[in-house]
Amino acid sequence: MPRLSLIMIVKNEEKWLADCLSSVQGIVDEMVIADTGSTDATRDIATSFGAKVVDIVWNDDFAEARNRGMAFAKGDWLLHLDADEVVDPDSATLIRTLVDEDGAGADAIEVTLANYCDEMRSHRWVPVSANDPMARGNPGYIAVQLVRLFRNHCGIEYREAVHENLGESIREKGLRIASAPVIIHHYGIAVRPKGISDKDYFYLRLNRKKVEQRPNDAKCWQDL
Repeated sequence: MPRLSLIMIVKNEEKWLADCLSSVQGIVDEMVIADTGSTDATRDIATSFGAKVVDIVWNDDFAEARNRGMAFAKGDWLLHLDADEVVDPDSATLIRTLVDEDGAGADAIEVTLANYCDEMRSHRWVPVSANDPMARGNPGYIAVQLVRLFRNHCGIEYREAVHENLGESIREKGLRIASAPVIIHHYGIAVRPKGISDKDYFYLRLNRKKVEQRPNDAKCWQDL
């Protein structure tokens, strides 16, 4: 039976981490948490779920950190989550089915990331019921399709220091991507302060660096 490893990078995520890990505790065979310097209870929460916590030096490069953490995962399939995300209960069952079927002919699975916020004018806006417990009081989300479930040990890797992606390496290897009705609920955007923050300047700096490294890449310019 194929094995599934959860892979994450974290830093000071005590507010979110328990909910995230609880949402997949019943479907993963291994949790690999790459910690980039937490000073709160993040590590204790991770180990309480039986996770393998590895220390990763932060070099201002999300792709590098993810690839280094991913190297510790032993599963046949990898599930990428961030700490402020929760897998929908029905989707968790589907993820496990897809892994048990060894991808049903695919090497990577594109899912829907539900980014909860109040940006109702977005063309990708999806309203939700006020009674939906997964919405946590948010009026809706912006839906984004991303590869978050993929086969291990076949050359798939993250690229780009920020807004990192797997698609480039998947295409280079000639691997197959399929879509599945899996929803991952993302709550972090909804609680960010309004206006420009230090995190915005941090992402701006990384995106400028990315454009310098890949000046002919249209995606990098779009991200900037």
